[in-house]
Amino acid sequence: MDPQTTPAERGFEAANVSAWQEVDERLRSTIQTLQKNMEEVVRRLSRLESLASLQEPSHPPAHLTPPTLLFLLAWPLIVQWLLGRFQSWKR
Repeated sequence: MDPQTTPAERGFEAANVSAWQEVDERLRSTIQTLQKNMEEVVRRLSRLESLASLQEPSHPPAHLTPPTLLFLLAWPLIVQWLLGRFQSWKR
């Protein structure tokens, strides 16, 4: 310490050091909490990935019945044809 510092300045320096120690402790605690949370997230993600790997992949078109698939493919063409007929009828 500087011998020319007053007792008030030394008290301020001590309080400043104490404040920094408190900030350091809070940061340490926050980081530990974050690490625990991240470990929990990683554990849950691993569990979800293992469950997902056990399921068979689903392909929606494979589960559609032939009439439904025909409708899905044909409706844009039917609508286009109807719109053309409507426009020619309107003229």
